[in-house]
Amino acid sequence: MRTRMKSMSRIICLLVVILGAAVLFGWALDIPALKSLNPAWVSMKANSAICFVLTAMALVLLTGTQKPRYLKYAAFLCIVVTFTIAGLTLLQYSFGFDSRLDEFFFRDDTDPVATSHPGRMSPLSAINFMLVSGSLFFIALPAKKYFPFQLLNLASGLFSLVSLLGYLFGADELLTISRGTNISFQTAVFFLLLNLAALFTYPEESILKLVSSDTIGGELFRKTLPFVFFATVLLGWLRLQGELAGFYDIRLGVAIFVLSVMIVFTVTLYHNASALSKSEATLKQFEMHLNSTYECLPNGLLLIDNKFEVIQFNRLFQHFALKCWGVNIYEGQNFVNLLPPRRRDVFAVNYRKMLAGEKVAYEVPIVTAEGEYLLFSIAFHAVTNRQEDIVGCFFACEDITLQRKREEEAAAEKLQLGERVEQSHYQYVQVNTELDSFTYSVSHDLRAPLRAVTSYAQILVEDYQDKLDADGKQVLQKIRYNTDKMGKLIDELLAFSKLGRKQLNMQPVNMAKLTETVIADLAELMPNKATFVVGTLPDVSGDSGLLYQVMFNLVSNAIKYSSNKSNPWIDIGSEVQDSKVVYFVKDNGAGFDMRFADKLFGVFQRLHGENEFEGHGIGLSIVHKIITKHGGEVWGEGQVNAGASFYFRLN
Repeated sequence: MRTRMKSMSRIICLLVVILGAAVLFGWALDIPALKSLNPAWVSMKANSAICFVLTAMALVLLTGTQKPRYLKYAAFLCIVVTFTIAGLTLLQYSFGFDSRLDEFFFRDDTDPVATSHPGRMSPLSAINFMLVSGSLFFIALPAKKYFPFQLLNLASGLFSLVSLLGYLFGADELLTISRGTNISFQTAVFFLLLNLAALFTYPEESILKLVSSDTIGGELFRKTLPFVFFATVLLGWLRLQGELAGFYDIRLGVAIFVLSVMIVFTVTLYHNASALSKSEATLKQFEMHLNSTYECLPNGLLLIDNKFEVIQFNRLFQHFALKCWGVNIYEGQNFVNLLPPRRRDVFAVNYRKMLAGEKVAYEVPIVTAEGEYLLFSIAFHAVTNRQEDIVGCFFACEDITLQRKREEEAAAEKLQLGERVEQSHYQYVQVNTELDSFTYSVSHDLRAPLRAVTSYAQILVEDYQDKLDADGKQVLQKIRYNTDKMGKLIDELLAFSKLGRKQLNMQPVNMAKLTETVIADLAELMPNKATFVVGTLPDVSGDSGLLYQVMFNLVSNAIKYSSNKSNPWIDIGSEVQDSKVVYFVKDNGAGFDMRFADKLFGVFQRLHGENEFEGHGIGLSIVHKIITKHGGEVWGEGQVNAGASFYFRLN
C-alpha cells in the first residue's frame, strides 16, 4: 500500500506540473478555457500557476532516491521563490501597496471576474502556498521533520476543501478573505492534488502511519473516509437543491439532512463493525492455531516487542523462567527486569547483535536453586513487519542437558568402537601377514623334498632305465607327473600369497585395450576355436597389472571349459546395475551346479574332475582376491552343460 502511495505521489506531481504549464500556456496565448473552466468563475492567476509548477518540482526533487546536491539546491530555490511570491502577495493585501508583481509576467483582463486587483492571486491561495512551501522546508533539512510537514499540508488541504465546498454550494464567502480576489476552482483542485502528493510521499511516517498501514484500522479508515466525505457532501447538496426548489423549508431541510447523516453513519458503523467482527474472529482462530503450535514445539518460546514487553510465551518457557530464574512470567511484564542482574548485560549484547543482522545462538549453563546443573541452548530471532522493520524478538530456549549427555556418551562409544576397530584391523593385518609368511615358508620348504624326489626319479631314468620293467617305468612316469604338478601348485600358491603383500598402483585403465591384449596372448598360449564377442568396456580406475590377471584368468577359464563344444563362444562386456558398471565374461561351456557356487572362489576348490579339465583350483581364488583388494565384488552364475557367467565390479 505504501509503495503504491509513493508512486501515486510522483504521478500527481507530474500532473500538477503539466496542468500548471497548461494554464501558463493559456495566459501566454490568451486562451480563456485554460485559465478558467467557467467564464463566470475567477481565473487561475499566472503567479498561482508558476507557484504550482515550482512547488510540484520541489516536492519531486526533495523526495525519492538520493539525488545530487545541485538538485537539492534547485528544489530549495523553487521553495524560496514560491514562498516569496505568496508572502509578498499577502503583504500587498495587508498594507495596500502595489509591488507590480501581480502582472509582472502576464497582464490580466481589464475587468476580471471576482478579482480585487488584476493579476493578483487570492489571499487564500497565498496562504496555501505559504503553508505548502513552508512544509517543504521541513523535509529539505538534513534531519527531516515529518510531523510539521504533514500537519501544514493537512491544513492547506482543509482550506482547499472549504474552497471547493464554496463552489459546490455557491457560498462565495468561502472563496476569499476580506474582499480579496476569489480563489479559482482550478486552484482549489490543484492545491488538493498537491496536498495529497505531499502526504503520499512519506506514508509510513507520523500522522499517516496508521492511515497507510496494513492493519485492520488502517484498512477501515481508507475504506470509510471517502464514503463519509462524499456521502456528507452529497446529502448537503441534495438538501440545498431541495430548499432552492421549494420542496421544503429550512427547518424540514435541516431535519432531513440530520436524519440522512444519522442513517449514513449508522450504516457505515454497522459495516465497519461487521468487518471488525470478521477480522476479530479470523484473528482469534489464527491466535488459537498459533497458541497450539507454540505449545507443540519442543522449545520454550517468548515473544517480546521492541520495548522488551512480554507479548506471548508458551508453557515450556514459563517452566524455564520458574526453574532457572525463580520468577513467574506474565504478559505486559518487562522481560529485562525478569533476568538475573548478571544476565542482563549478556542479553543486551546479544540483542544488539540481532539488531545488526547477526545470527545469535549460544549455549549457557545454569544451576537451579535446587543445585541441579542444566545446559540450555539460547537463540534470538528478529520479528519484522511488512516494511522489514524490526518490531520485536523471538527468544527461544531448549534444555539440551540430556541431549549433550547422550552426545558425549555416543562420542565415548564411538571412540571405544574406533579403538576396537583399530585393534581388530591390527590383528587382521597381523594374522594376514603371518598367514602369508606361513604360506611363503611352506611353499619354499616343500620345494626341497620335491627337488629330491625329482632328482631321484631322474637318476632312475638315467641309470636304471634298462633294469626297470613296464610296471616300474609306468610308476616312474607317474612320480615325475605328480612332482611336476606339485611344482606348479607351489608356484601358484606362492603367486597367491604375494597378492596379499602387493600394493595397488591405481591409475586409469582402458579395459577394452586390456581385453584385446588378453585375447591375443591367450591365442598364442591356448590355441582355440572359440568365437569372441566383445561389447562396450568402459575405462576404470585400478591396478592395470592385477586387472590384466583378472581378465586373463576369467577368459582362459572360459576357453578351457568351452573347449569340448562344437561351436564355443565367449561374450565379454559390461552392463549397469544400481548405477555401477559391472563387467562380465560368459561362455557356453560345461557350466557348474549353482548348489556349489559358494566353493567357486576357494583355494584349490574344483567343481570338475582332473580327467575332465586340467587345472589346480586357484585361478578364481586369485580373481576374488584381486577384486576384493580393489574394494569390489565378484560372483558367478551357471548351469550344468549350459555355460557359466562371471561378473565383477570395482569400487
